[in-house]
Amino acid sequence: GEIQIVIVASVLFLRKLFPTVMLGYLLISTTKVNELVSALSKMRVPRSIVIPFAVTLRFFPVVIENWGYIKDAMRLRGLSPSLAGLIRYPARTLECVYVPMLMSASNISDDLSRASVTRGIENPRDRSCLVDLSFGAWDALWTLAFLAVAVAGIVM
Repeated sequence: GEIQIVIVASVLFLRKLFPTVMLGYLLISTTKVNELVSALSKMRVPRSIVIPFAVTLRFFPVVIENWGYIKDAMRLRGLSPSLAGLIRYPARTLECVYVPMLMSASNISDDLSRASVTRGIENPRDRSCLVDLSFGAWDALWTLAFLAVAVAGIVM
């Protein structure tokens, strides 16, 4: 019935999305933004791609930090930031989550854009980096492994 369709659709969606989420988490947790920008510049990736990508990578950790603050504020008001709280008080829970998240997302994006411009992200000269940036054998192996998992997810 309907429940089975929802479960199957959710599992298929997660199976297709999981490799991308894993790659994104790995990229955010292990790579410094300045090193990534230098590497992308060295690969001659257009600035119209590099700049939004750099701002996005700085955006997600700040949003996660703000989500923790919002959960603490909800607990102080006696609301549970969980599925049970959403079911018990749907309108109030959504109001306590969406309004602060949208306001903070707007402020964060403005602040990060200003900070990036201040740090010289729009400078037309080549970037310099103290870290030796190279694509080695381990990098090639991990890239092939990810591509194999991604292709297997698409084919299956």
